[in-house]
Amino acid sequence: MQSVGQRLREARLELGRSLEDVSARTRISLKALRAIEADEVETFGSPFFYRSFVRQFADALNFHDSEFMSDVQAASNTLPEPLMPGQGDGPFPAVNALPVRRARNFKWVSSLASLIAMMFACSAVYAMWQNSRSNLHTSFHNLWSKPGATSTAAYKAVRTAGVRAIPPAAAPDATWEPVTSEAEGAYRIELSAIEPTWLSINEGGQQTFSGILGATDTKVLDARENVRIRTGNAGGVNVTLNGKALGAIGPRGQIRTVVFTQNAYEVLPPEPRMSLTQFSPSGE
Repeated sequence: MQSVGQRLREARLELGRSLEDVSARTRISLKALRAIEADEVETFGSPFFYRSFVRQFADALNFHDSEFMSDVQAASNTLPEPLMPGQGDGPFPAVNALPVRRARNFKWVSSLASLIAMMFACSAVYAMWQNSRSNLHTSFHNLWSKPGATSTAAYKAVRTAGVRAIPPAAAPDATWEPVTSEAEGAYRIELSAIEPTWLSINEGGQQTFSGILGATDTKVLDARENVRIRTGNAGGVNVTLNGKALGAIGPRGQIRTVVFTQNAYEVLPPEPRMSLTQFSPSGE
């Protein structure tokens, strides 16, 4: 009676197929196919692998025989079953336990870095603030202590009179100096229009002029009391006080009011505008 390997070999040769063709179809190595045909069952370490490879070999050749499968089972029974874990005799080698490494927690590093960064940021902001305060103090000190000007006395006089003296910011080319008058209690105001400008002049509580001051026109006031001048075009008229050019009192096209006293002057802030809203007696 032919063995399992002899039957498969004859079936393969009848079909004219090589072991390479069977290996390409079944993905079984040539070494394993040759061992099957040579009935070298001991080559396979497990009965399961032997039966599986033989079954795939037979399917590739379309070789199906009930007695053949019983012979395959008998041939695989000659192989010892693989030992399960814990089976077999003999002491097992001792295995040292692997050291357990604890995961290191580095969250405190990020927290410390954030704290240091925040401290540096706060220090930088504080240094910038101190530097700005120092520069502002130096600027005010230089403004009120220019050589050749009695700025300290003028500043005290303005503070005593209760009037805020503002250097002419609208005329950056003019240098502000304390205003002094030749005659005690008298001062002169000159208004020179560079374009048509509406003016309203109030002296000592009485209105002395209200109208348009044409371009290149000049109006001179010799005053002893407070003078209140309101213009509809602050950039259209230049002001001179006791021979000291103050320049324009505001931007062009803006409404400005200036109050002059014997020792100083003040540009009043613009009055708030009121918007008219529709009122319905019915509340709608």
